[in-house]
Amino acid sequence: MNKNTARHLVKVLQDDLGSCVEFNLSEEIRQFPLKGFHSFADGKSCIGAFRIERVDGEKLWLLVIDWYEDGNYYVVLYPNNKNLAPIAELHNQRDGQESVDLIWTYRPRKRDGRNKERKEAFAQIAGSVDYVVSLPGVLVTLEDFLEDVFQLSTFRITADELSDNTDESTRQSFPEGKRIERLHKYRERDSRAVSQAKRKHAQRHDGALPCEICGFDFARKYGPLGESYIEAHHTRPLSELVAGEMRITKVSDFALVCANCHRMLHRKRPWASVDELRKTLKR
Repeated sequence: MNKNTARHLVKVLQDDLGSCVEFNLSEEIRQFPLKGFHSFADGKSCIGAFRIERVDGEKLWLLVIDWYEDGNYYVVLYPNNKNLAPIAELHNQRDGQESVDLIWTYRPRKRDGRNKERKEAFAQIAGSVDYVVSLPGVLVTLEDFLEDVFQLSTFRITADELSDNTDESTRQSFPEGKRIERLHKYRERDSRAVSQAKRKHAQRHDGALPCEICGFDFARKYGPLGESYIEAHHTRPLSELVAGEMRITKVSDFALVCANCHRMLHRKRPWASVDELRKTLKR
C-alpha cells in the first residue's frame, strides 16, 4: 500500500471513528516509532495505531505501518492482547474504479499436518482463501471497512483452530468486500428493469411468477401474501460490472428466482450460473 493511501486511511480513522455506530476508538497511540508494543512492530515507521472496539465488546489493534521498512505500508491487525502474534498483515493494493482494495491470502503454517484442512475451512467461511478488504471511499464507509476487518479476524481464528462453528461464522456478504456487493445490489434493485422483467415473466406463465430454476411459486405456496413476489438476480459476471454501467441495466440481464435459489447462486465464488444451478437440482 503506498504512503498516500496509508495516510488517507489514517485520516479517515482519526476523523470518522467518533461517528461510527458499531465501532468506537478504545485507544490511539500517536507517539512513533512504537515502543513496547510488540517485537515485530516496535521501531518501525508507523503512522497510525488504533485499538478499535466493536459494540459486542471485541477489540482489535489496527496499525498502519511500513512493515518491512521498504516504503510499502501495511494494515496489520493485532489481537487486543498485543503481546500475541499479529492476526493478518494486509498490503497488496489493487486500485479499482470504485475503491482501493487490499488483498490478503490465508496461508496457514502450523506444523501439525492439517494446514490443507485449515485452508479449506477458511475458503468455506470466507468464500475464498483470498480475502479482499475495500478501503473507505465513495461506495465504502468506514464501518464497512471495519466490519470486513473484524470478520477477517474471526475467520482467521476460526480456520486456525479448526473450530466447529464455521456455519455460524460464514460471511454473509461477498468475499470481494462491500464495494462489489453494493454494485451488484444496485443492479438487482434497479426498479424499472426489475418491474419490466417481472411483467414479461408473468406474461410467459399465465400471470404466475415461478422461479426460473426450481419452479417455486410464492403465490401458490403462500396465497395472497406471496402474490407478485419473486427475486431478481443480475446474471452479469462481476468482471463485467463497471461503474459506467450502473444506470444501464437491461431486462435480459435478470433471472427471476426464489429466495433459496438466489442464495445458492451467490453461495460460492465464482457465482454459479442459472443453468449450472438448474443442472445441480436435476442431479
